[in-house]
Amino acid sequence: MKTTEELAELICNLSQQLAAAAENGDRTSFYESMAARERAIAEIESHTAISGDEQRTQQLLLQARATNEQLQSSITLEQQKLLDLRSELKRGENMKKAYGQNQ
Repeated sequence: MKTTEELAELICNLSQQLAAAAENGDRTSFYESMAARERAIAEIESHTAISGDEQRTQQLLLQARATNEQLQSSITLEQQKLLDLRSELKRGENMKKAYGQNQ
């Protein structure tokens, strides 16, 4: 069984991999990293006491949280861009239909 500190480091690294995969558009790596991170989170949650350096464990988990928050912000921004693009395309389709009906 890994120590809490080792798991915290793994979670931190996987969070960084998730962010990099999202930035690069690598869906396969993104989903693999996400699954691995979820397993590590489940394992660390099963620990009843912190094993390893408690301060470093806390620091690593805070770093992972910050990376997750940045990733969430990026995803939200990309989602809004996609919604805007969809609206633009829909407007174009409606204009084409209206133009076609007026001829």
